[in-house]
Amino acid sequence: MTMLHTYLSSSSGNLYEVNDGSTRLMLECGCTFSQLQKLAGYRTGVWAGCLITHEHGDHAKSARMLHQRGVKIYATAGTLDAIGLGAVKTIKPVAYMEPVEIGTFSVMPFRTIHNAQEPCGYVIRSNRIGECLVFATDTYKITETKAPEGFTKYNGTISGVTKNTDILNGTTTNGISFNVNSGNSTNGYVKD
Repeated sequence: MTMLHTYLSSSSGNLYEVNDGSTRLMLECGCTFSQLQKLAGYRTGVWAGCLITHEHGDHAKSARMLHQRGVKIYATAGTLDAIGLGAVKTIKPVAYMEPVEIGTFSVMPFRTIHNAQEPCGYVIRSNRIGECLVFATDTYKITETKAPEGFTKYNGTISGVTKNTDILNGTTTNGISFNVNSGNSTNGYVKD
C-alpha cells in the first residue's frame, strides 16, 4: 500500500511524503530547512526527489537548500524560475501531462489554477503496487483534458483543494469524476 504522510499542512507550511515501500517522494517543502530536517528526523537523503506545486513560500521555502543537499527538485519551468532555480542546469523542469519516472513512481504533472507562475498538481502512480495518488493544492479547478496511457485507472485522493470544491462534484470535462467528502479533501477516480 502506498503511504501518504503529512508532516505539515497549513498556510504557514506544507510538507508531505509518499512512500510505496521502495521509493520515497517529498511533496512540497514549505518550511525552513532546519524545520524540515527536524520533522524528517534529519534524513533528507532518503527522498528520491521533491515535487513542488508552485513557488509560494508555504510550498517551496526549502527548495534551494534541498537542491544543494542533493535532493532532486521537480517543478514546472515557471515555478523553478520564480524560486530562483530556473537557470540551474542540473534541474530539468516538468511539463504538464508529460509523465516522468522517479524511482518506482510514474509522476504526471497537470495544470491547476492559482495565483502563481505555472502551478501544477501531480498524479503519482506506484509502478510497484499499481496505486495512484492525485495531489492538488491551492486550486479551485483542474482543467486537463485526458490522462496519458497508464494513468486512466486509479483510486486516489485530491489533497488540499481549498476553494470552490463544489466545482469538482460530478464529471468534469477531463473525464475525472469526483465526489466531495469535505471542504478540503476529495476522493476520486478516472473513468475509462
